[in-house]
Amino acid sequence: MLNEKFIYTEMWVESGSEGESVLKALKFSTALPQYAIVDADGNLISRYERPTNVASMTPDGFASYLEDTLKKAAP
Repeated sequence: MLNEKFIYTEMWVESGSEGESVLKALKFSTALPQYAIVDADGNLISRYERPTNVASMTPDGFASYLEDTLKKAAP
């Protein structure tokens, strides 16, 4: 679904870097992983609320997040 419906990018962030500034602008902590859907102008559409226990993240749960975001972003 990522390859078909989204432009997927990764951002590796070091403390004090420009990437850290981007995370702060999107109101993210620096704890990773973080997932966000932004529009072409860099506006936040949605964020994946990272569970306290990262091991509890499931492919089905993440797919549901992506599907819900598509519905939210649809004109």
